[in-house]
Amino acid sequence: MTVSELFYRLSQDPKAAIAAALAIGVMVVNGMTDAPVAITGCVSSGAIKQRTAVIMAAVCNLLGGVISVCISPRIAQSVMGSVRLEGALASAAVFAGLGAVIVWSLAAYRFGIPTSESHGLLAALGGSAIAVAGRSGIGLEEWKGVLWGLVLSSLLGFVLGFWSTRLARRLFLKKRTAEAAVRPALVLGGGAMSLMHGAQDAQKLMGVMMLCLGGSEDGSVPLWIAVATALAISLGSLIGGRRIIDNVGRRMVRPEKCRALSADLAGAMTLLTLGALGLPVSTTHTHTAAVMGAGASVGRGGVDLGRVRGMLLAWVLTFPCCGLLGYLGARLFMLIN
Repeated sequence: MTVSELFYRLSQDPKAAIAAALAIGVMVVNGMTDAPVAITGCVSSGAIKQRTAVIMAAVCNLLGGVISVCISPRIAQSVMGSVRLEGALASAAVFAGLGAVIVWSLAAYRFGIPTSESHGLLAALGGSAIAVAGRSGIGLEEWKGVLWGLVLSSLLGFVLGFWSTRLARRLFLKKRTAEAAVRPALVLGGGAMSLMHGAQDAQKLMGVMMLCLGGSEDGSVPLWIAVATALAISLGSLIGGRRIIDNVGRRMVRPEKCRALSADLAGAMTLLTLGALGLPVSTTHTHTAAVMGAGASVGRGGVDLGRVRGMLLAWVLTFPCCGLLGYLGARLFMLIN
């Protein structure tokens, strides 16, 4: 699909045009609320200034999204296969799903809670697809991969964060030069997390954009759509993110360079491993779980349990709430039309 073909298709289908505009809005919101989680470690530990880190995250998100889809668009394909609708039904489902996740994500951003827009969007799309076509409107095989990715990323991120911090403390804690040595590595760790965020979340949102445009026969994603999606996420990263950085990096776990580095490495390794398996996973959940694991490695005092409980509650509520919002939005959309 070329750019001219895109504008022709959107001019013939106003509903698809509105859905595409909402998809871009979700991408920007994702950059505001999801992308900053990747740089919480290097910013909160003082390894790099926040403004510089945000610019680094924007560039790495762009590179990660474009490079990953050129290597393999499996994650985008799983999103496209999660909803099995065509024509007006597909437009209604995508329209309602996008609206639902924007409402949920902005509410979470207001309270500084990192929530996964990509998984919230999948839940909202599933709810809206059920509203317009019943159970036949969703792809069960793709949803199995989504749920497995959610569970495995949280568990693996926590475990790797815990043990990598234990190892780092044994290696570096007694060395006076450890803090200075860790600083450059923290910047690289934040860049790696941002790169993997682009590889994961940008691909999911590319799949959503392809749903808005009717998909493709071979499941491929045009390069210009990949670039546009990654640019929208990068724009969101430049616009906002201070609330998320403060809540995850400065309040939930007390900043320490070794812990921050361990969490970044654990999160990046988890995302790389599960991404290679083609599982769509949440970078927010993965990295936050790694941060929790890093904090837990030094005992109960290393983690603010009150904030953790609030965050876990938000994670648990994301799927049912977004699914319900998507369902109700699709029903309303159908009544209006």
